[in-house]
This record gives sequence, C-alpha cells and structure tokens, in this order.
Amino acid sequence: MSVGPGFSVVLLVESRQKREQMVEILSKSCRDFKVISNVDDLLRRAHERPISVLIFGLASIEQSEVAYFRLLKTDPHIEQYIRSTLLLCDRNEVKQAFQLCRKGLFNDYYVAHPLYDPYHLLLRFKQLKALQDDGKMGVMKPSSISAVCDSLEQIAHADTQITGINTEMLQRLSETITLAMEALGKTVESQIGSGQGSAGELINRHSDDLVHRPIHSNVSEAIQRVKQVTAEAAEIAIDQRVSIGREHPEMPPRHKRVIVIEDNVNSLQELVLALEKNDCDSVCFSYGSDFAREADALSADIIMLDLTLPDMPAFHLIKKIKSSPSLSRAKLFVMAQPGDREKVELVIGMGVDEVIMKPIDEQMMAFKLSHY
Repeated sequence: MSVGPGFSVVLLVESRQKREQMVEILSKSCRDFKVISNVDDLLRRAHERPISVLIFGLASIEQSEVAYFRLLKTDPHIEQYIRSTLLLCDRNEVKQAFQLCRKGLFNDYYVAHPLYDPYHLLLRFKQLKALQDDGKMGVMKPSSISAVCDSLEQIAHADTQITGINTEMLQRLSETITLAMEALGKTVESQIGSGQGSAGELINRHSDDLVHRPIHSNVSEAIQRVKQVTAEAAEIAIDQRVSIGREHPEMPPRHKRVIVIEDNVNSLQELVLALEKNDCDSVCFSYGSDFAREADALSADIIMLDLTLPDMPAFHLIKKIKSSPSLSRAKLFVMAQPGDREKVELVIGMGVDEVIMKPIDEQMMAFKLSHY
C-alpha cells in the first residue's frame, strides 16, 4: 500500500535511528516523505510546500509539545501550512496523548513503542488523503450550527432538570417530615411514664436523629444535584463559546475564571499579572485550608495549585476539588519544582490536566491557557 502524489509526510525526530522501523516503512510507502531533526528545518520545509501530515516523534511527549509550541511562536500562521498533526507515543503515554489531542493540540496519536502494526498507520494516511482531496478536512467543527443547537438544547434542558429536582425534593421532604414526626411521636409515647424524662425532654433528645438529620440529608442531596446540573450546563455553554471563538477570532475573548492557590507572595503576584495578560480573572489563596473552607461556594474554569503548600498536602486539595460539584469540571493545573518528580507522577494519576514547572514560563502558560 502506498500513499500517492500530492500527499507529503514529515517526521520530526532527533535521529532516524530512533524510529528506524517506521522510517523504513514510510520511506517505501510515501512518495513524499522526509525526516527532519530540528524545528528550524521544519519551518523552512513547511513554507516551501504544505505538509499533509506532520508526525511528532521526539523522545517524549513533552518534547513534542514544546516543539509544536515553538513552531507556533516562530510563525503564528504555521497551521496554514500543516494540514494534520500526529503525535507518536509509548503505550504508557496513551492517556496523556489522548488529552493533548482532545484539547486540539494534535489531531491524532499513534502508539509507536512497542510498534505492533506499523502498516495500520498507512491506513490512517489513506483516510487523511481522501479527506484532504475532497476538501472535507475540518467539516465536523464543534461550532457548526447543529452543534450549537444541540448545546443550546442541553442548556435549556437543564432548567427542566432543576424544576424536576425541586418538585421531587418537596415531595420527598413532605414524606420525610411526615414519617419523621410519626417516628418521633411513637418514640416519645413509648418512653413517657418510664421515667426517662418529660415529653419536652424526650422530643429534644430524639428530634435531631429522627427529624433534623433526615430533613437536612434530603435538602443537601437536592442542593448538590442542582449544583451538578448547573455546572454541567455552564460547562456546555463555556465549551461552545470557546469553540466558536476559535472559529471566529474577531470575537472578543471570554475572560476565564482562574483560582490560584500559591503561598509564595512573589510567585503569586507574577502569576496574577500573567493571568491578567491572558484575559483571566483570578481568585487567590495563600493557604490550602482557606481554599478548602470556601471550595464548595466557588466556581472556576481553571484551578492552579502549588504542589508544596505550607499548611496541608496538595493531594488532599486535589481530592477535594475532584469531589466538589462546583469545581470537579474545572481544569486542574499543578505548579511543581524540578525536584517534585514523585509528587508529579502521583498527581497525574489523580486526574491533573497540566503540570507547569517553576519558574513559570509566561509564553508556555499562555499557550496552555489558550487550549481551555
């Protein structure tokens, strides 16, 4: 199987030997295939003629991400010359690769180590070529009219869901109060005359367990469900607004809401200034305990959490965030020092979206913020 003329494939890799088997197959199967080892040569090649598929095959996903960021920084319009991007990854990096593709940084990923079926990659190229030849690349845009209508329908449906929750809550609350009062009456009746206290004392003694707690439980559950529905509707609206904004650059950017938890005063000030430059509104906490007390009353698009806080482990806060109805859908960035490798490995497994190394590079952070 070979990919015909007019379809160019470029592999960005430190050396041919790193991907020797893949290079051999692609060289034989793609008439216009080139291996490039640095970003400067890649830029020149892209400007000479468009690249159908650019494969990022550097030693790590992080290096490929940095390389792509450098491409955009050097030429903000480089995407006009690159029709599709493919990220090579190891089997244990699949989750990270998927997240980068979901955010739109790369179009697709491919497990290159261990390389089980290199010929399957050629099938992907064939499909891409057919799409590019038909001019159908990018037809399924998230900001299409049908997608917008679907999103608005889901948002409108949230009101029906909340109405249903409120109706259900009132009905259950009425039933709970009735049953609670009956249980309290029977308890008091059975204990009066047994010397265990007067009616008033018995009511006070048992009302908390039999009445107050069941009612509080019902109300709390309903409130949490309303918060969850509201958060889901808000997320749909935000995602759609971001997608439309990408399709229509002339639209003014929506200010993102960012919560920052950082104890170092100087780092906090620099971070807030950087966020302001990127159209972000920030709410700041110097202590994890202060944030934890207010977490359920907060909402955010992004949470930036320092891994080394003075008063409590960051892992506890991550669990708090993930279990919070109002914050669980926020994107979570953790800020780490070079010596925090073990902590970083642990938090990645807890569902962290981004790891930003200190000292923070403003341009890299701006690039990451733009993908959410």
